Amino acid sequence: MPKLLTLIVPTYNMEALLARCLGSLVLADAPALMTQVEVLVIIDGATDGSSAIAHRFQEDYPQTFRVIDKENGNYGSCINRGLQEAQGKYVKVLDADDSLNPAAFRAYLEMLATLDVDLVITSGSYVTSDGTPHGEWKFDYDSEGHWPIEELKPLWIHYVTYRTEILRQIGYRQTEGISYTDEEWCFYPVAAVREFYTLPVALYRYTVGREGQTMNPGQWIKAIGNEIRVTCGMLDYLEVGQWRTSRAAVYICQKVSTRIASFYRRAMIDFALYNNAELASFDQFLAQKNPEIFAELADVQADSKRFPFRFVRYWRRNHRHLNPYMNRFRLYRFWLKMRALKH
Repeated sequence: MPKLLTLIVPTYNMEALLARCLGSLVLADAPALMTQVEVLVIIDGATDGSSAIAHRFQEDYPQTFRVIDKENGNYGSCINRGLQEAQGKYVKVLDADDSLNPAAFRAYLEMLATLDVDLVITSGSYVTSDGTPHGEWKFDYDSEGHWPIEELKPLWIHYVTYRTEILRQIGYRQTEGISYTDEEWCFYPVAAVREFYTLPVALYRYTVGREGQTMNPGQWIKAIGNEIRVTCGMLDYLEVGQWRTSRAAVYICQKVSTRIASFYRRAMIDFALYNNAELASFDQFLAQKNPEIFAELADVQADSKRFPFRFVRYWRRNHRHLNPYMNRFRLYRFWLKMRALKH
């Protein structure tokens, strides 16, 4: 039977949460709908019980689940293998520590069966590892429906469902061997998209606060070079210039500049990396590579109207002299912490 949707589930040592993830895809009250879904569980050289868990789902639901065991190649290699194997008209990535809302999943599939678009955007929520709700992310459009690509707003990987053929037409391959490549999924393919559909269902459940998560401070600081490498790839793409003929040109350009601004904010404001050599080296590289974005960063302010702080400009002037100039960073971070406790 032709598949409507392929879900790619990159999996590395996730035995604690994988059963929750895959169990959320079992539509016991809609077996016919479930057979239209292909779930590719890509076991990325896992050394725990992840593969055994995935194989149990494959045995119980062979028309839906398929396990692919391979050597470790990191996140991007799982996406690439999944795209190579995908049989669905549409494709979506589901991380093994996350899950889908079963009720929303059914509504999503029913709507997906009626569509013929390049990109579908859905909403979602945050949960803890034990499933406790932790808030929702806001759906960024006024209503459900079709939109021209010129109306596209910032994307996160978990918002996104692509028509599989779009990715194959452009020969999409995600960077392998490193972490933090997820934003490539929301960047390179967009140049080929003509229109998208917004479906305001809270489909995706993103797990927060898990130890070892790539967005945890310790993990992120250790792998900051990976973030820089992904960003340099995007800057190279801008330099080639083919994207300028795309209807998504505005989105593509803004995606790079907002990504870099967010990267600087996380490094300096969130994680206090005032004297990080990799960050300083990247800033010098950016000045040569893209002077326009480099100049824009000087006016970026931290997120406070009451305490305006052009932190990149200040850092560029003073980061070689940590004391007393970096005290302003410390004071600002302390103020943010106090504000968070107050609210």
